[in-house]
Amino acid sequence: MHEVGEGDVFYVPMSGSKNYLLGRVTGPYAYRNDFPLEHRHAIAVTWARPFDALDIEEPLRSQVRETQWTIREAPAQDSALTFADRRMNL
Repeated sequence: MHEVGEGDVFYVPMSGSKNYLLGRVTGPYAYRNDFPLEHRHAIAVTWARPFDALDIEEPLRSQVRETQWTIREAPAQDSALTFADRRMNL
């Protein structure tokens, strides 16, 4: 299980698409009784618009296409954080 903390940025492939979602964790973990059973483990995330992996420069592009990961686990952390900050206008 991966630990995710406030400020972490991650990429998630969109099902049935070449696009990805970019999210930044903005709050702590919470167990939500008001959510459906399969989604009760929750964490607050701010989402950017979907993007195509071609929008990212190499070597980060190859890494994003191959897997899902949080930025702190990514081999190219600096490139990933720079892209995330630019994409999310932070």
